[in-house]
Amino acid sequence: MRKIVIKIVTFAIFGVLIASFAVWGIGDVFQATQPDAPIATVGDLEIGPREFSRNLTREVNRLSARLGSRFDIEQARALGVVDRVVEQMVGGALFDRKIAELGIAVSDDLIKRQIAEEPEFKNSTGQFDRNRFIQTLQRANIGEQEFIQGMRRDIQRQHLVGAVSQSGTAPRLLAETLYSYREETRTARMLRVPNVSIVDLPAPDEPALQAFHQEFSNEFMAPEYRAIAYVHLRAEDLAAEVSVSDSDVEQEFETRRNDFATPERRDVDQIVFDDEDAAKAAMDRLSEGASFETVAQELTGEAPVDLGAIEPDSLPEGLSGAAYDLAQGGIGAPFETSFGWHILRVRKIQPGVEANLEEVREELTKEMAMSRAIDSMVSLANQLDDELASGASLNEAAGSLNLEVRRIAAIGRDGNDSQGKPVEGFPPERFLEVAFETAPGQDSLMTETSGGDFFILNVNSVTSSQLRPLGEVRDEVVKLWQDARRAEKAREIALALAERVRLGASLDELGAETGYEVDITQSFSRFESDPSRSFAPALTSKLFNLSPGEVDTVAGTDSHIILQLVAVTKIDPASKKTEVEALREGLSNAMRNDLLEQFVATLRGEYGVTIDQAAIDNVLAGY
Repeated sequence: MRKIVIKIVTFAIFGVLIASFAVWGIGDVFQATQPDAPIATVGDLEIGPREFSRNLTREVNRLSARLGSRFDIEQARALGVVDRVVEQMVGGALFDRKIAELGIAVSDDLIKRQIAEEPEFKNSTGQFDRNRFIQTLQRANIGEQEFIQGMRRDIQRQHLVGAVSQSGTAPRLLAETLYSYREETRTARMLRVPNVSIVDLPAPDEPALQAFHQEFSNEFMAPEYRAIAYVHLRAEDLAAEVSVSDSDVEQEFETRRNDFATPERRDVDQIVFDDEDAAKAAMDRLSEGASFETVAQELTGEAPVDLGAIEPDSLPEGLSGAAYDLAQGGIGAPFETSFGWHILRVRKIQPGVEANLEEVREELTKEMAMSRAIDSMVSLANQLDDELASGASLNEAAGSLNLEVRRIAAIGRDGNDSQGKPVEGFPPERFLEVAFETAPGQDSLMTETSGGDFFILNVNSVTSSQLRPLGEVRDEVVKLWQDARRAEKAREIALALAERVRLGASLDELGAETGYEVDITQSFSRFESDPSRSFAPALTSKLFNLSPGEVDTVAGTDSHIILQLVAVTKIDPASKKTEVEALREGLSNAMRNDLLEQFVATLRGEYGVTIDQAAIDNVLAGY
């Protein structure tokens, strides 16, 4: 009876556990996506996981070869490769669904002609070679029927794409008009009224300053400051407390003796031949007294290959062994490797130097102390984490481990204190980022820097960003008020002078009268993008709204400017046929892409597309 009761209780407990797993999401394990579930469905077509995996692998391999380095699946996700492959396959499936509906067919004869015309499948005489065809497919790990089906599908898609996008050709008149619009340039004469030329401004009264202080309050805000307590673990600090005995140093030296020794180095030249007969002929010439350089030049057409200062393990085994069998100045007999037939010459031998403990004792002691300090630092970081996880405060946890808690009374995002002076001593990397991400009263996570240090901090308090009192920033407010009034006065003068030009005065007359500088601008296009050329943000828009002779004003960075348009230079598109044709082709490609995007969007609505992210994740988990 007792055993039966125990079983009933046990089953009840396991039932509760299983139910709790289901409630908290562990039940998903029992409802995991099936390995063969399609990653996407397009109408009644399914895109299977194997097909997706193959396409993704090919794209990753293609991009890896292009970039020169292999990247993993997480990098592929971050670069958008996974999403792009899914969208490409969905787009292809949408086309296939439409192709089936329209009944677009491709004959076997067309497939044969296409295969026969592929350069990869032709022999040296330019004829289709079936053996090359089969070998190429085998290297690509593609079956013959799979390749033919893929080619048939590609031709069908090309027909459909061509039918949709064939109308996407930009008219020549459009390209010519746009080219002329884009390449037109304008030049103006200008008279500058510098802000600094405005002098003898009256001092602002108190109400004016107060109003200005409030109106431009964003200019006078004190930043948010945080009071921080933190523990900084550095291996350098711990290394001074680490003891390394002489016996430990001697044992480490014996283990790493070769690391401290200098191996014998040899400066080696070689001549490489394709066959043994040529190598023997070269050796005969050397035996007759010909120089190494002469023989190399005569028999290979090139100078000897300088292998540099080699060490015993720096060359393949056959080469290294042969080089170290020779005396200085010696020339070895020909020998064969997978690279060909070699003749070596040793130009110079630099003797090796045995390791000496006394020479490296201090360096090795410091290195061992630092290594042990790093181990101790990592252990302390873990212990500190454990103490905090158990509920201790940062002060309590640090005190139990005899660690110093450092404090910063106030620090802003820029690393300065409330007086605007740099705060010193805190970890330079990621400290401010972590400090301003951590909630007030909370401990941050233990953070490791790229230099191997650790830190953890607590935000004791936060002083919110607030408007600094006028008394504190009076000088700044006065200066900004004066700058604003100078700019406003310069604008008033420029507007008055511009009106006089409209009434018949010339810029030269006004320049002579006022002493302001008169100059001519460079030529500007509508789409000027070089900030170093444009001395006023609205310059180009002003220029291209004027007719020749018309006048307007524009605000510069440090002045107000009167502009008078003097020249409009138009480009005749007939004289730039190559550029116009390139623009037309670009416009046509953009139009075709727009048509295809709209067509694909229409197909999505017509057939419906469902993407199963869980199935995609299931495939990616296998990489």
